[in-house]
Formats: sequence, structure tokens, C-alpha cells
Amino acid sequence: MSYKAALADVPLRFVDPRNRSRTCSAYGHCAKENRKSQVAFCCVKCGMLINAGINAAITISRASVMEPLLLGR
Repeated sequence: MSYKAALADVPLRFVDPRNRSRTCSAYGHCAKENRKSQVAFCCVKCGMLINAGINAAITISRASVMEPLLLGR
């Protein structure tokens, strides 16, 4: 799908998705216990309670840029 971004002249960033759903978007604390359920995220360190999907989207948006990955294509 990256070809669509190139055709539209849209910059594309690749980020490492590992542990994004376990990392607190407020302070960056990463723990398996932070993810209470598929929907709920509650940081065991700071107590922040947020929707898990929203939290993961915030951590991805703040992620550092990494080199593009070639996934066997």
C-alpha cells in the first residue's frame, strides 16, 4: 500500500508496533498489566485510565521514525 502514498506524494512513516498497546501514552511506562482487557488500558504506575485503542494510537503517533521494513513482498 505504500505505493499509494508515493503516487499521492504523501510522506510515509514506519514505526515499530511492538508494545504500543502496553505502553502508557502519558509517561511511557510499559507493562503487560497495563492492558486490563481488549478495551481498557489502566497504567499501573500513574493510574491513567483510557480506551486501549486510543492509547495505542497516541503512542504510535509519538513513536520515533524507523527504517522501512520489507515484509516479504
